[in-house]
Amino acid sequence: MLYQTKVTNQEGIRGQLTFSDNEALLTKHPLKDGSGYNPEQLIASAWATCLNATIQSILESKRIQTASRVDILVTLCKEEKGIGGYYFQIDAEAAIENFSSTYAQQIIEQAHLRCPVSKLLSGAKTLTLKTVDY
Repeated sequence: MLYQTKVTNQEGIRGQLTFSDNEALLTKHPLKDGSGYNPEQLIASAWATCLNATIQSILESKRIQTASRVDILVTLCKEEKGIGGYYFQIDAEAAIENFSSTYAQQIIEQAHLRCPVSKLLSGAKTLTLKTVDY
């Protein structure tokens, strides 16, 4: 094991997240004003950070110093049929500065296979990852 953390939530989207190894974060309803973070923001920040860190790690292993960027758009959607409820549509765009789209896509696909958050999300029907120009 390299690292472990525990997060506790006792109040849903109207409370806080308590971390075993960090300060607490306030949570908030995504459709209401106020301070705090909602699940959409947290999943987007987790994937954007992890995927871009993995892209940077691959670039560093190739001794390439250039910028990269990951943008994540998370949309809360209501189920139209079936059991009801809600789901997240998660659309990601990744880019590497000064790379051809073909080479950037190769690196981004490698990163997507290695990134721990990508692995958690793999197979999701409401997820896209696209390579774009920097």
